[in-house]
Amino acid sequence: MQISELAATTGHTVATVKFYLRSGLLPAGERTSATRATYGADHVQRLRLIRALIDVGGLSLSQVHSVLDVLTGEHRSPTEVLGAAYLAFADRPPIESDGRVRKVLVDLGWTPHSHDPYLARLEEVVDALTDLGVPISDDALRAYARAAMDVATVDIDRTDISSNHLTDLSRGLTTMAAGSILYEPILTGLRRLAHAEITVSRYGRPVPATDQSPRDKMSE
Repeated sequence: MQISELAATTGHTVATVKFYLRSGLLPAGERTSATRATYGADHVQRLRLIRALIDVGGLSLSQVHSVLDVLTGEHRSPTEVLGAAYLAFADRPPIESDGRVRKVLVDLGWTPHSHDPYLARLEEVVDALTDLGVPISDDALRAYARAAMDVATVDIDRTDISSNHLTDLSRGLTTMAAGSILYEPILTGLRRLAHAEITVSRYGRPVPATDQSPRDKMSE
């Protein structure tokens, strides 16, 4: 297909596709002349992955670059691919952390690295909750950790990376990278829905709002 067809198929503008080509996010097509190239199913899939990582995953272009560089590199291992996805959301340099969260995880048999940026972020959140007077207990941390391990096991198990066939391996690694990033909104959304479900079951549904808002009533 031509670049215009590629853009139409994936919902991008031709200008956006050309930008991705120039920036290296999208591999070049097969040249048919000095000014023309054709594109195939792999380009469609790559563009859809880029859009998902940016629009749904919330990654920046530089973060997408980092993930795709690993996916397209040689001798990719599951650990390298998952590591690229893992660090895509790391918004701070790693600092040493040996607080409550790490101790709880170690007691559960985990082996978190003391310089892991996510561990440091969790420690900050736990400290902030304590400062606000609403501390989270070790029991609650353990419950969250066990639930997270269950979810993460489902994430990894659904990725078939046992095949030695290059196409199947590439698909599996792509699924692993994209899934670990794009499943974040699913987990958050389900947690919010669960909150609503438990609240309604325990306390009942909210009283229907009247035609006037509280602000309208106050202005009368």
